[in-house]
Amino acid sequence: MRTNLNAVLVAAMLNLVLVAGQAAQADDAISTVVQNGAGNLAAVVQEQTISSTSAAVTQLGTGNSASVFQQSTMITGAEVEQAGTGNQATTYQRDTGLSDIVARQQGTNNSATLSQVSVFPFLIQTSQKGTDNAIVITESIGGFAGPVVTQEGTGNHANVLQFDDYYSGIKIDQQGLRNRADLAQVGAYMTDGMSITQHGADNRATVANTGQSNSMSVTQLGNGAIASASLSGNGNQGVILQH
Repeated sequence: MRTNLNAVLVAAMLNLVLVAGQAAQADDAISTVVQNGAGNLAAVVQEQTISSTSAAVTQLGTGNSASVFQQSTMITGAEVEQAGTGNQATTYQRDTGLSDIVARQQGTNNSATLSQVSVFPFLIQTSQKGTDNAIVITESIGGFAGPVVTQEGTGNHANVLQFDDYYSGIKIDQQGLRNRADLAQVGAYMTDGMSITQHGADNRATVANTGQSNSMSVTQLGNGAIASASLSGNGNQGVILQH
């Protein structure tokens, strides 16, 4: 009893919300967390659920952190929404089917780290509005669909890396100044196109691909744009448009 009481007191002091869902004998697991203020932490863990899992975290304020871990589930969804400054969002899905991650951030110096491993299909939708925000997406051993990234503002950075994937595309759309997009696929096969579109001035884009029968395109509208592409393998196609 004393140990449990101490744990509750420590969690309250840290503004920490921990939600664990293990539903080996249940059909569904649903978690919802809402936090307002500064320095809040939210962690959701869901695994080994028979039917479906969903996790939704909303945080408003400064210096907040949200993480969602989902593994060995079937119909799986994770959603994180943050508004403010210096917030962090982390999601991880492994060995799940019909899975998606949705992350939205608005403000300054926010970061989102989104990962999917052995997921069929890949599906990530993420957006950021503001200044000096960063998105990092890693997907491996899976395929179909792919991430869609939207950023609006100044000095934002999107980085997407895929390993051993197939029939999966990547789409990044950035609007503003001094934004950067980096895409890489390693061991990819017949991906449905890697696409970067940038509107504004002084933007940067890089694409690297190793694999077979893949395609990529970079479109930059504005002054001071720089783009580079490296394609290795057979049957790959690449297009860069700047105007």
